[in-house]
Amino acid sequence: MPATMILAIDGATVSGFALGKPGTIPKVDVHRLKKPSEDTWLVADGAARFVRDICFIESTRPDLIAIEALMPNFNSNDDREGERQVQRSSASMLVPPLIMGAVRGIAACYGIDVVQVYPATWRKHYLGRSNFGSRDETKRQTIARGVMLGYLPAGCKDDNRADAAGIFDWASAVHGRAVQPLVLFDEGRLRHG
Repeated sequence: MPATMILAIDGATVSGFALGKPGTIPKVDVHRLKKPSEDTWLVADGAARFVRDICFIESTRPDLIAIEALMPNFNSNDDREGERQVQRSSASMLVPPLIMGAVRGIAACYGIDVVQVYPATWRKHYLGRSNFGSRDETKRQTIARGVMLGYLPAGCKDDNRADAAGIFDWASAVHGRAVQPLVLFDEGRLRHG
């Protein structure tokens, strides 16, 4: 059965989220899960409270939560220089699993399905390719697509919101079976004179 209300989450200390019905323009925003001065472990409490508050109100309760999948802490792929290791800070290794656990826990209380999606998967759907050569350019393209589709306001620079919009768009198509209208060359903004 297709999802009728989707919550998409780009999990981080400042998490992007998108909430809406498949095929519609969702509410897209960010939510700070903990204050900068607070201990990293409190991000789980913040994530649990955030998702609980959305699920508590029946009109905003999703029947599907789509969240960006956990990435491996180390990469053992070979490259030209030999084996490379992805170095990450302890907070960047702790935060995503804490958020995932909190989201899954609250979702289970409400009987809500949770799906994980890898960034390459939702970006391929949303942008037509998963990588634009650099992290900054990929983020820029994600923001531009969100603005073009009306998910984000013009001038938006927040990649957390943009990623959540991309995850929502993917979940909307795959789990909500919504078809996004084709938008080429920023045609919605063209003015004919």
